[in-house]
Amino acid sequence: MNEGRNDEPLLRAPDGTPVGEEEIRDLLADEGYSADRRKGWLKEVLTALTAEEKRGSSPRRRALIAEISQIIGDSRREPISD
Repeated sequence: MNEGRNDEPLLRAPDGTPVGEEEIRDLLADEGYSADRRKGWLKEVLTALTAEEKRGSSPRRRALIAEISQIIGDSRREPISD
């Protein structure tokens, strides 16, 4: 995988679906998911990204980890809307 290309997924979900910045933004914008489901999915992605980062560092991955951590942290102060 070429970490320098922004169209490459940062990781793959267990079902093989690529997960990158665009997928995360799509999930947050999708009104079909409850706030709890969004937060749970973000936590799963954060766990997977952190594990991948331990195997090999990537600036894009680190930035996404920071962004997701901030979203989750912000939701503790102000819940993710349904």
